Amino acid sequence: QFLSSSLIKEVARLGGCLKDMIPDHVAIALKEKFSAKAPQVSKNETSC
Repeated sequence: QFLSSSLIKEVARLGGCLKDMIPDHVAIALKEKFSAKAPQVSKNETSC
């Protein structure tokens, strides 16, 4: 299955769940990259 990197980055930027789309280490890196730019939400709202 192919997913564009633009789509993955957009989901990460908006705080969406990437759990089943990409490897864990990539999801962590994207979360760190976009966490400073994303609006703050509680942990309950970001769980997938």
